[in-house]
Amino acid sequence: MVIVMNLKRRTWWLGSLLISTLLPAGLRAASLEDVKSVYLFPMSNGLDQYLADRLTRDHVLQVVTDPKVADAVITDKLGTSFEDLLLKARPELKPPPPPKPVKKKKDGDDDSAEDIDTPEQEPMMPVSSFQRARGTVFVVHAHSQQVVWSTFQRPSSRKPKDMERAASKIAKSIELTLHPPVKK
Repeated sequence: MVIVMNLKRRTWWLGSLLISTLLPAGLRAASLEDVKSVYLFPMSNGLDQYLADRLTRDHVLQVVTDPKVADAVITDKLGTSFEDLLLKARPELKPPPPPKPVKKKKDGDDDSAEDIDTPEQEPMMPVSSFQRARGTVFVVHAHSQQVVWSTFQRPSSRKPKDMERAASKIAKSIELTLHPPVKK
């Protein structure tokens, strides 16, 4: 009984030591405060153009035209189509290839027998309901690929005036998140 208690204490101590050494090394969740420059992916009804104008004009975030130098990307869709676009724009973020399947030998055969391949299974793609959610805008951290901010702001119509109004509200919401008003 005493040995088990000591193991638990050692495990807890080792775990806390590991966490305390990894957190300063940068292994933490990304946040909107880490974002200084953004790249805008094409959005429905040209909202990306209106939003780029507002973010630049109001000095909320720096808008860049090269996705490789952006801290984050802004998009109105998530899922496999977004991941494909992101990997085309930032090929260095490509995940490592899956390990090769292990070959099995027939029972009772010697080493000279041919190997039998196990049937390759397609990697299971996660099912996502994140597609184009009309009116939802996401800020995705480029390196960690974490959604660090989102909002819902559906334009009332496709007219330029309404698109500008929606972009202005989105930019103002980002600005308020980054720089909340000081309460007196």
